[in-house]
Amino acid sequence: MKETIEPVSFSREYAINRIHYLAEGDLQSQFDAVAIAEEFDEWINLPDGPNEIDCLVIEQDMLTKEEE
Repeated sequence: MKETIEPVSFSREYAINRIHYLAEGDLQSQFDAVAIAEEFDEWINLPDGPNEIDCLVIEQDMLTKEEE
């Protein structure tokens, strides 16, 4: 399996930053922050030690003409 370290790290950091930003907003923004936190929980709260995150990456060249 191919490793995709950069996109995973970027997505994790983006989610954490977005949660912090939304948590300071109105009630709807706070609910959005909770939803993001729940969705990315496995990525945000990594256990100590070696970690593995499974993610599916769909690249443009993998799509057929019908799927585009």
